[in-house]
Amino acid sequence: MGYQTKKQIAGAQRRSLRKMREKLLSMAAVWEEQDQFNMNQLVELADRLETVAFAEAVQIVDGTMAVLMVADLWGKSTRQVAVDVAKARGFKMPRGFTRQTP
Repeated sequence: MGYQTKKQIAGAQRRSLRKMREKLLSMAAVWEEQDQFNMNQLVELADRLETVAFAEAVQIVDGTMAVLMVADLWGKSTRQVAVDVAKARGFKMPRGFTRQTP
């Protein structure tokens, strides 16, 4: 396999995390009528995976030249612009994830 950039590696890993999340939610659905505890544990784990994928997407975008220019133009922080870009790319901002710099 050839050389992969950080962006390509991150993209592949985000797709893997999304597939894992889908599988966990599928597993949780099986437990829905049987055991609420197991179902809730699987859903919480799936939510954590989504948070990791979103945070990773924001981190990749934050600090790029385009984001710096847009942030300057709009008078926003680069993190706020990075979050907006990630959301525009189809990521859903998880509960508890803030737009502000960590």
